[in-house]
Amino acid sequence: MSGADRDRDCSSQECSELFRMGELMDKRLKNVAKKEPLPIKNDSEPVYRQLIRMIEERAAMGEVKHGTHLQANNGRDALMDALQESIDLNQYLMQKIAERKHSDITMLDYQDEADKTAQYPGRLNSSGMFYTTMGLTGEAGEFSDKMKKVIRDKSGVIGTDEKMSMLHELGDVLWYVAQNARELGSDLETVAQMNIHKLASRQARNVIGGSGDDR
Repeated sequence: MSGADRDRDCSSQECSELFRMGELMDKRLKNVAKKEPLPIKNDSEPVYRQLIRMIEERAAMGEVKHGTHLQANNGRDALMDALQESIDLNQYLMQKIAERKHSDITMLDYQDEADKTAQYPGRLNSSGMFYTTMGLTGEAGEFSDKMKKVIRDKSGVIGTDEKMSMLHELGDVLWYVAQNARELGSDLETVAQMNIHKLASRQARNVIGGSGDDR
């Protein structure tokens, strides 16, 4: 990267994207303090071993490139090196944002976009929850009706047209789930994390089957 590239100010669009990215990160950090379940042991390689291997590979590459490992008192300004690396990191983040597709959307991204289209009576007050609850049950009913017609008219075979129609209905269900979460003072990511934690706890305690919300 040239010095000119490192020193140039970000454009208004880039700064806007960085600010938005910071807001999303802030929302994610708010969930860090929540109580986490015990980790579930699996067959994947421990993360610390992966990190050690990457550090060793990076050190070997640096020795080949510079003729020595990174050491203290090597004549370079470590703060300036770190600053330049952080600028590179931000450019890589901007590259990823520019390349991001709709399939990369997060729960919080969807929540934010869904909120922009939320226009209904009593929103975010005592009566809004009635509207979003009825909307959720209505859209779930429409999804069920699509499946009923597949059974009745298509012998239970879901074709391409039926699949797309049902996926659109699921999108409507998701919109109302998002709004119900917002009416409860929460968001989709929190709801998803709570559900995953609950299921992980049940699996760890070998009670994933059975019935009862408190098992």
